[in-house]
Amino acid sequence: MKKNFRILLALSSVVCLVSCGGLTNPQIPQSVSIATDAQFKANMGTASYDLSEKFGSDAILKKMQDALGSQVGIYDYNKGDDVLTYMIRYPIYEVPIDIQSYLQNLNLDEILKSSDIGLNFTQEVSIPEVTKTGSQTVKIDVASKIKESVSENFSTSYTIAVPEGLPPIPGMEQNTSISSILSAAGAEKITVDSPAQIIEYETGSAICIDISRIDYNALSVDYKFSLSAAIYAKDDTSKTKALSSANVDARDGGTLLLPLDVTGGIPGDFFIAVDGTVEGSHPADTSYAHAYSMKVSLTPETTPTVITGIEKSSADLGIESYTIKDMSVSLAELEGLFKNAEVGEGYLALSAELPAGWKNLKATAKININGAGLENLEIADVTPPLKFIDKKLDLRAKKIDLSLGKEITVTGSVGFEILGATIDLRSGDLEIGYEASITKLNSVVIDLNSDKYSVIKEKLNYSLPTDGSTGSVKLPSEMLNYVKSIGFGELAADGKHYKHKEDGTLSTEETDVSEGFGIKARFVNTLPLQSEINLTLSSAVFNLTGANAIAISIPGNTGDTYKEETWKAWPSVDFSALDKNVDHYVDMSLTAAFENDELKLKDVVMGTSYKIGFELESMLYDFDSVVLNTSDLAYSGEQSLEGFDLNTMLGGMGIAENDIKKLGIPSLPVYFYAQTPADDGSALGNILGKIGISGDVSISYDTTTTSAEGIETTETKTVNLLEDANGNVKPIHTVKAVKWPASGSTIDASKCTFTKDGNYSFSFTDANAGGLAQIISSFPSNLKFTYSIGLTNNGGASEITVYSSMIPKVGVTEGSVTTTESATSLKIDMAAILPLSIEIGSDISLDIMELTDSEWNTTNAQKDLLNRDDASTYQEYVDYIDSLESFTMSYRMNVEEFISGIELGLSITDEASGLSKNVSVIGSGQKEMVIKGEEIKSILTTYPFHPSVKLTLPANTIKIKRSAFIKSDDAAETPKIGVNVGLKIKMDGDTPITVWGGKK
Repeated sequence: MKKNFRILLALSSVVCLVSCGGLTNPQIPQSVSIATDAQFKANMGTASYDLSEKFGSDAILKKMQDALGSQVGIYDYNKGDDVLTYMIRYPIYEVPIDIQSYLQNLNLDEILKSSDIGLNFTQEVSIPEVTKTGSQTVKIDVASKIKESVSENFSTSYTIAVPEGLPPIPGMEQNTSISSILSAAGAEKITVDSPAQIIEYETGSAICIDISRIDYNALSVDYKFSLSAAIYAKDDTSKTKALSSANVDARDGGTLLLPLDVTGGIPGDFFIAVDGTVEGSHPADTSYAHAYSMKVSLTPETTPTVITGIEKSSADLGIESYTIKDMSVSLAELEGLFKNAEVGEGYLALSAELPAGWKNLKATAKININGAGLENLEIADVTPPLKFIDKKLDLRAKKIDLSLGKEITVTGSVGFEILGATIDLRSGDLEIGYEASITKLNSVVIDLNSDKYSVIKEKLNYSLPTDGSTGSVKLPSEMLNYVKSIGFGELAADGKHYKHKEDGTLSTEETDVSEGFGIKARFVNTLPLQSEINLTLSSAVFNLTGANAIAISIPGNTGDTYKEETWKAWPSVDFSALDKNVDHYVDMSLTAAFENDELKLKDVVMGTSYKIGFELESMLYDFDSVVLNTSDLAYSGEQSLEGFDLNTMLGGMGIAENDIKKLGIPSLPVYFYAQTPADDGSALGNILGKIGISGDVSISYDTTTTSAEGIETTETKTVNLLEDANGNVKPIHTVKAVKWPASGSTIDASKCTFTKDGNYSFSFTDANAGGLAQIISSFPSNLKFTYSIGLTNNGGASEITVYSSMIPKVGVTEGSVTTTESATSLKIDMAAILPLSIEIGSDISLDIMELTDSEWNTTNAQKDLLNRDDASTYQEYVDYIDSLESFTMSYRMNVEEFISGIELGLSITDEASGLSKNVSVIGSGQKEMVIKGEEIKSILTTYPFHPSVKLTLPANTIKIKRSAFIKSDDAAETPKIGVNVGLKIKMDGDTPITVWGGKK
């Protein structure tokens, strides 16, 4: 069945995955019938893997370059054989002549531009707006005062004596009126005087007449007593404008209500007329007489709403002035932005409009402001006033000092005169509004000690460290030892500084104007400065002190785009007075002339952001001349060769550090070049061609050995590079300067003169046959190049002047090599030829899975090689697995195309499934690997299947082939490591099985 074939193919795929991880062009038979004890064979195809990403020439070169640093040159060195080889060039020692390039190598630019210790900065300052608006509600207590004034009229209580009936009056049918009784008690007419002409009241307002019986006589059944009342204007003698109450039965006491909430109000002055009737059958019997108390008052709900024509003053009614409280303008957001300032545009105003229906009210206000340096400033009236209250203080030219406070407070009071006024309390209370605004400052004093400006103070008062700490720039000993002085041009009559010609005469050509020593920078400054920021760039080492210092000015209001500027000087630098026995560092300071750490601005607009920034672009080192000291003094020093070891050079090949210690290099030719400019008839050659180098040159290093007792012993060894095999010290002879190509280039040994006798012959090499290879293979520590070197001028003057006009420019192409540095230095370079012919002291292993998947042992530690999501039981395969005796993988690998001279071993292990296989992967002929049926079952039922595949390199000498990674002109592509795979399945002899296949 087709299902059976798919099962068998799946099982065979496991073998393929274990073997090579992927095949191309697999061949599947059209149909196969397998009898008992039969074998199935098929060519499963080929697989390949491009190793150039790990072992390629470019890959190894880049890893070495990254490890050794940019000062080291690394080249692909083709010496004509099939061994991958590199040349590694170390610059060891240099006496500067092209001072410009030498000063550039100090990297002052990069240090001064660095984010952590550099002087570049950008400071943005946002000046907030100062605006404040608000209001306070003023309650003028007129209503209660009017009510109190009216109530004062009702302070009297009336006592009324009422009999049970009145004697008849002749001619009248019945006598019931008690007018005479009320009159006798003074209660018939109650006069009310109010402090206003007319008063309107809120609904529910009323005069209450309360009648209480105060006697204890019995009340006859037929006894009746009622009262009524009416309000009349004070001058209304005809009583035509009555506001009446209903009759109230007052027999046992009662209450009359006179409503006040009438349209149009009631007169301010009025009287209350009280009347009543009495009936009874005992008019003359005093035992039936009764006594009543009558009290007049305003009900609690009585509230005046409109008061017209107030007839009393505020003082008479006890209305007090309103005190301004909690009115202030905060300047807290300005704290730290400036110390003090003069206001250019600003004001503080108070105003109020009368509510609707209010008339003839007068106000008298006395308002002052205090705080932030503003003391007792009165807010004056606007003339003529446009509002009921209209006061304004112009803050122009007023001085604000934030050290004296962060708040402007408004204090004072407002008095109101209500005599003759009309107040409609239905319109609400009086609102006093206030408004403050400062939009511009004429002048501002900034405190640079404030956190908001500390960056400006720090960066514009900047100094390079000179104590050897991070950022310190050490003057090279070669410069101190051999350079006496440096000139940057000579001042001519036209005020310009010119350079000298080759013959020593001063040029006057425009093209020979010296740029001098200085800086090119960009700056932006939108701060409206009162005057420029004046800076001084100084350096004692470069003789930029006092009058020689570089003056820098940064104006204000330069716009929001950066401006470019160059500041420079033409110092005469003299190193002769410096002590050559101690370290010296470049001192460079940028100092701002800030008086009292203050910065003054003008015309500052509130609500605006300002910016100031400074960015160094480059240093200027346009020197004119250098005076060299060639006296026979010897100067000692050392150059670290850190990184020149096998860990660095071979670490990029995927070999563990412990295994690298098992390796050795049988050959590491090393060449040293003591170079001087050629005596070629040029002005420079005539001066420098006869200079020689003398002294001692050695390599020193430490080796550590461990005794049987585990005690480590470190020994320092030294190899004198000037001694020959017999111990004789050879002189240092100089050669024409080597024009090294750019790092990463390919050097063809057949065309290269670097390592041959002739113009570029080496000056000296290592002293014994083993050479530096033995030293490197011993894994030394503290490897360094030491020297004690002096210059000789072969009898000439001890001081030589070299002009920049003598020095050739870089970038010149000669043949196939383009120079990347000026060939004008006196220097020593070391070049080592490293062929990847490696001695393996004992077996080492390469982790193949790690090479193919760099995260196989870390992030992907749980990755399944079969790309499954979970474990598989493969129950349907069990019968067929049980019917198989074994799978046999036949293969032939082309590893010998990459590595020659060694028999490799391959181990495949997986702890979870128990798989463990060891096979050979190199040599002639077909190889086989047998995997038992039970092993396949274990693989299929284990999750994840995450094997370790290790390639073992036994003790031997191997050579990495150049042809494996360097594509030839006629090659279609870079060769890849490959495998040809065949599959053979052997049945157990018991279970017949028929398989149908078919090519898809």
